[in-house]
Amino acid sequence: MDIPMLTPFVRGLRVFWASKRLRWLTAVFLLGLVCMSVVGAVALYIRQAFGPSQTIVAVTVVAGGIWPVFFLIASVLFMAGLQRFVASDESYKRSLVGFVPWMTVSVFCLLAFLMFLLDAFLILIFGVAFLGWIWFQAYFSTRTTLIYADKVSTTSTSGFVRFLVFGSNLFCYVAIFGALIYVLIAFGVVSLAGIVLIILGTLLAAGFNFLNFIVMLRNRNKTNLINLALIGLFISLYSAYFIYNAGRPAAAGIDLVSVSISVFFVVYTMSSVGRTLSSRAGLETRWKLSGELAAAFTFFLASGYYFADALFPIVVANPDFGAAISDILRLLVFPFVALVMELLYLRRTGKALRAAPEPEVLGTQPEMDVPEAATGESEPEGAPLDASSPHDREIEAQRSGDNKGEPLHESDDQRDSEAQNS
Repeated sequence: MDIPMLTPFVRGLRVFWASKRLRWLTAVFLLGLVCMSVVGAVALYIRQAFGPSQTIVAVTVVAGGIWPVFFLIASVLFMAGLQRFVASDESYKRSLVGFVPWMTVSVFCLLAFLMFLLDAFLILIFGVAFLGWIWFQAYFSTRTTLIYADKVSTTSTSGFVRFLVFGSNLFCYVAIFGALIYVLIAFGVVSLAGIVLIILGTLLAAGFNFLNFIVMLRNRNKTNLINLALIGLFISLYSAYFIYNAGRPAAAGIDLVSVSISVFFVVYTMSSVGRTLSSRAGLETRWKLSGELAAAFTFFLASGYYFADALFPIVVANPDFGAAISDILRLLVFPFVALVMELLYLRRTGKALRAAPEPEVLGTQPEMDVPEAATGESEPEGAPLDASSPHDREIEAQRSGDNKGEPLHESDDQRDSEAQNS
């Protein structure tokens, strides 16, 4: 039994559970997330208790940086077809035996990056992994939201449906500005630069909601009205969470809501990647991406993002602003990506509607060129006849008899009677 939204979600995650090698990589990735979260929390606590320290930064960089470096090495080896050297597809024991040497190699590669290729390391972590994961997450989250919105398409838009749709647009403003007001009242101005950027992101989210209202108004009589309302609702809820998470102080401790939503975003994006790979599995294209390479690269982006997120509060002068950087960037990026994706969605659906054939009117049949002999109809009156054709001579004789009101063939008695009378 297929559940409309849950079944595709689970099928997307199955890609990361399809083989022992993928299950091992997923387990290593989850272990890395736990380690980076613990290291970041301990380092932040030590900094706030004893002040900034280069030792804390160095320990955080080494303990957290080995995970994205490990998945970077794995991605390169998978691209070269050498994945069997990273993890076994037959035995977890072999993968565990090889894990310790690979982590040692990752430490040496990390130290080499820091000592000789620091600029390249910063570009890989902050330019590729951190920013790439935010764009990656925004794209796949919006794309999946549109897919889910298609599941609830309707064949008509009644007045009650339009009332609910435009009412949800007002609720989006309540969610966005309500989150901002709550942050200002509950936490105050923990960082002036952070609050300025949060207000800018809030205005961008509200601007997206307004543009979405204009688009919905133009499509108020179309069946994709609910789709547009749902994408606006999802983006507003995302933005409200980013506002809340960016506005709270870094010393607020472990927030179960933030942890749960962070895990949800990771799993949500993994499911989207899995569905994309599954949809391309049967396509005959030159460019094919294996599930193992896609998983390793996805884990590199995600681990690099969480490593940078744990490092920002340690290296930035204001820990509160450092802790808010990732959520502020997501608050700025998500509405923009959602608007682009929505416009592409409208363009695609508009082309599909224009290409669809017009429905046939009930009781009508298309005109066809059918030979006259097959229809059984006679030729229209006045049509020229061929005198050399017996069939045409008979038709001419019938026309003459009909015009005179006389039968076509007379009997012998009738001809004799007419001769006597004459």
